[in-house]
Amino acid sequence: MRPSVWFFKGLGLDERLGEDVLAQMLELGRVERWGHSGEVHGARDEDMISMILKGGVWADDGTTSRSILLKTGDTLGGLAGSDSGVITAHDETELIRLERARFDELVAPHMGTRQGFIEVPTAPLLYTGPTSRVARALMHWVNGLDADAELVTPRVPPRNLGRLTGLDRARTMAALEELSAEGAIERKRARLHIRNVEALERRARGS
Repeated sequence: MRPSVWFFKGLGLDERLGEDVLAQMLELGRVERWGHSGEVHGARDEDMISMILKGGVWADDGTTSRSILLKTGDTLGGLAGSDSGVITAHDETELIRLERARFDELVAPHMGTRQGFIEVPTAPLLYTGPTSRVARALMHWVNGLDADAELVTPRVPPRNLGRLTGLDRARTMAALEELSAEGAIERKRARLHIRNVEALERRARGS
């Protein structure tokens, strides 16, 4: 199922960004406040990025039956071609909304990398749904291997892969199942066997 929004859980931008960058975001963006259980309107706009400054939101991207709780420092936005999904304030919440171009300019250079069974740059994982994001992480691993290396990952439980890619376990599992159904990977005893690099790369290029 095509996701309606993208989000990145555990990003911790509130700790990664310096005060000068946050000040620029506040100057160029728009701070919004939402009450407990209030629907957050406009969060699915694909041209805008929302970052949580205080509180949290429940995000339903349509890929599983479960919403996910995003907290301070996490980000989310809309994906083209879908206007479904609901974003709801978990409690008294403040978020800043910034144009995507401004976000790329100000914030993306400070995102660094994600650490797991591999080290992955964070910025290329943004603006993607679960399946494409997992595919991008795996392609980053494949591209770092020697030409004659075996295309089998170390043991990587779905929860750990989820932390690496800013997803919860349910969405990570759904992404792996979709990639398996497409013949790109095969899961065996917590290891991922890459069966079709071209199919995996196609998924990685999408959103």
